[in-house]
Amino acid sequence: MARITHPRPQLGRSRPGVAGVVFVDGVAEVDLSDKPVLHEFYLRQGYGVEHDVDELGGNVNVPLSTLTIAELRKVAADNDFEIPSALKLKADIAAYVETMLAVRTLHPTVVIDGPLVVEGSLTVTSAAQHAADGV
Repeated sequence: MARITHPRPQLGRSRPGVAGVVFVDGVAEVDLSDKPVLHEFYLRQGYGVEHDVDELGGNVNVPLSTLTIAELRKVAADNDFEIPSALKLKADIAAYVETMLAVRTLHPTVVIDGPLVVEGSLTVTSAAQHAADGV
């Protein structure tokens, strides 16, 4: 479940809004695991979206950049890798987790022993993109 916080909270119960979401005292509890478009909508409209950390063990289809550092660490632990202690910024941690998940998805037999160090830039593309590019 995700906790959505209204940008202008009001006491009481709201009428059903987008996708039937009802806010009580400015907060709604909604399962967004299979609704990435709804997740993106609320973020674009300025709502706060927090995910239950237990939910992250499953296949949650949300952008990693929207997760908290604790949630990103949970995703890493659930996928059997650690985030290097040198990474402090959320954006850096999200990029690292995204890279590690991509490596594991594209090459499931690859074992990375120790931290993944990237100097310069790293572009991660999906298998579908490789196929479309003829690579």
